[in-house]
Amino acid sequence: MRYFKALLLTEGAHGMVSQAEGLAKALKLDFNHCFVNLKKPWRYFPIKLVPVSKSVIDGKIPNQIENQVLISCGKNSIISSLFLKRNNKNLFNIHIQNPKVNFSNFDLIVAPEHDQIKGNNVLSTFGALHYITKQEIDNS
Repeated sequence: MRYFKALLLTEGAHGMVSQAEGLAKALKLDFNHCFVNLKKPWRYFPIKLVPVSKSVIDGKIPNQIENQVLISCGKNSIISSLFLKRNNKNLFNIHIQNPKVNFSNFDLIVAPEHDQIKGNNVLSTFGALHYITKQEIDNS
């Protein structure tokens, strides 16, 4: 059996970490976290106006990564995701929530139904994802 590795990009807020971990666990991926943000003043701009450049990223992200899957969640992880995808063409990038940029920048977008977005690469969920599995509930 082949195992895939994932890099999870979030700003570190528990709700975003929970969603990214939940998706990684559901896909049975080994994963590592990378906490990122945007530098000031970029974090206050609409995401469409922020350049895709490592110079605007507040956090340590590599130029090249070994991971095959990238899962990002939240506004402040979008630029990091786009930067890594640009430098790692074979990377499969997934964004959780409405990215508010062109959907074609992502291989898959997973968003709750209440975001009301549609597209060929959009998967709608009922409510937010989370990392608690049925097995964990049964074992508690």
